[in-house]
Amino acid sequence: MNTDVLKSGGPDVTAILGDSGGPLPSFHRVSDGNRMLGEVDPNHACQELTSAYRRHSLTRAHKGVDRSARLAWALDTKSRANQLYREGKFQEAQQLYVDCLSAMDGSPEMKSKILVPISASLAACMIELGHYAKCVKLCSTCIEAVGSSAPDVCGEGAQQVLRRQVPSPPRLQRVA
Repeated sequence: MNTDVLKSGGPDVTAILGDSGGPLPSFHRVSDGNRMLGEVDPNHACQELTSAYRRHSLTRAHKGVDRSARLAWALDTKSRANQLYREGKFQEAQQLYVDCLSAMDGSPEMKSKILVPISASLAACMIELGHYAKCVKLCSTCIEAVGSSAPDVCGEGAQQVLRRQVPSPPRLQRVA
């Protein structure tokens, strides 16, 4: 599987825009009906563009590759992501976990060997990075996709999020 296109992480849009000599252009998020929804930070827009480019490149790289090769690639990528997570490099680990999901094809085997464990690991990264709402959404999506076999794994991630968001229980005091 050729993933050379991913080594550079995609185009360096920030550098291209910064070299234009003028101020950075403004970016706006638009709906499918071309209605402007609001302004977007240029750095955030560049991150989204790079992420979309990466996902598109991975999807193309996986096209035509048999399931066993995609599964082996995903498991190898997961091992590298796990190591990054252990080293505290949560952003990098998160990116590799997202990359793993690009190998999915919707089969029960892929759901059990990739979707559930990768989603749990990705949820752990999101917790460490403070992306609690995204974590809960990911866990909910995983549970919906897999059905009743995922709540133990993904539900635990959601419980961790709730424990982190809620400070210690309030102390009740007697009012005289």
